[in-house]
Amino acid sequence: MQAYAGFTVGGSMSVNVHESDPRFGPMIQTVKSFRLLLADGSIVRVSRDENPELFGLVIGGYGLFGVILDVDLALVENRIYQREERVIDYRDYGSFFQRAIGDPRVEKISARLSIAPNTTLLRETVVTAYRATQEPSAPYLALRPPRHVRMQRLLFGLSRRSNWGSASGGTCKKSTAAGWSRLSSPATTR
Repeated sequence: MQAYAGFTVGGSMSVNVHESDPRFGPMIQTVKSFRLLLADGSIVRVSRDENPELFGLVIGGYGLFGVILDVDLALVENRIYQREERVIDYRDYGSFFQRAIGDPRVEKISARLSIAPNTTLLRETVVTAYRATQEPSAPYLALRPPRHVRMQRLLFGLSRRSNWGSASGGTCKKSTAAGWSRLSSPATTR
């Protein structure tokens, strides 16, 4: 599932990014092969069988071994998900996670600890589970440009630089989670 639209494939490979799917690990598991531009200007194909010494170095190598030009990835079907989000105590995350992975429809899990500088700091956790639905994905396939980017960057900057921003950001996340958990109709995400 595409969780964030702001990442490049090459950048994601360079840090061996992981997704929030509880059944799959880091990106290296989905990479079949790629072409790499080396420092001497030559281009090589890299896979588990071809130039295998570079395969593990480049994926997670933070760009130190060359520039990734293109990639052949194993993909999955684009599905529609129902989002369930709520606030829990951090000590309850283990049991939340075990219940979520016990549900075969749950295909993505995320958790964010509170950064509000009050009694909830690192105690409350906003947890989100995405469950696969039976809705056809056709009407949802078109990617849309990101929205509210300036506002999100402003709030993120405030949360890093001031107590007011940290408290407001935590309150916003908590309020959003509470609102999502009260929805009676399924929310969808791509």
